[in-house]
Amino acid sequence: MRHLFFCLVLSFGVMGCHSVPVNSVKPADFWRAHQQTLIAVTHWDISGKFSFHQEKTTLGSFEWQQEGEVFRLHFVGPFSVGSARLEGDAQQVLFMQKDKQPLRGGSPEDLLVRHMGWCMPLTPLRYWIKGQLYPGEPAKILWDEKQHLVSIKQMGWEVILSDYQIQQGVALPSRLTLRHDDVWAKLVVKSWHWSS
Repeated sequence: MRHLFFCLVLSFGVMGCHSVPVNSVKPADFWRAHQQTLIAVTHWDISGKFSFHQEKTTLGSFEWQQEGEVFRLHFVGPFSVGSARLEGDAQQVLFMQKDKQPLRGGSPEDLLVRHMGWCMPLTPLRYWIKGQLYPGEPAKILWDEKQHLVSIKQMGWEVILSDYQIQQGVALPSRLTLRHDDVWAKLVVKSWHWSS
C-alpha cells in the first residue's frame, strides 16, 4: 500500500458543549435514549474513505459489513493498490491479501499490528462509528447543543464525531477522527445502510 506524508489538522470548537464523565453524572435523557436506539444497529454496510497516520500516512477507501458478531472489512490504498481484508467474529479473525495465504489471529488489532504495523482499535470502533460507547469501559463524553455526541475519550483514545446524518430514522456520524498519542486515523463515511 502506498504511503503518503499527510498532516491531519483537527480544529474542533466546543462552544456550547457539555463535558460529562459518564461514571459520575447521568447523561441527558435524550442522549441515554439515543444510546439505547444504537444497540439495535447490529447489521450494516458502510463504505467511505480513510487516512491513517503512524509515522507516515496511508490514504485509501474501505467497505465494512457487520452482521451481529461477524464482520468483513475491506480496505484498499490509492489507485486500488494494497488491497487487504479482515474477516471474522469474536473467536477468530482472518487477514487476507491477494496471492497470499490467509493469516489467523484472535483479534483484528493483533493482525493489523503484526502484518501492517498499524495500531488501530477496530473492536471498539465497531461501537464508536455509530456514536456509541464501547460497553463496560469508563469514558468521558462531550455533546453539542443538538445533543449529538461529538467526543468520546475511552480506552486511551479520543474520538471526534461530526457531520451527523439521519439514516433510516437514526442520527449517525459520517466523520470520525481518532487519536492516541502520535497515531491518527480519520474516517469519512460516504454510504451508511443498517438493519437490526
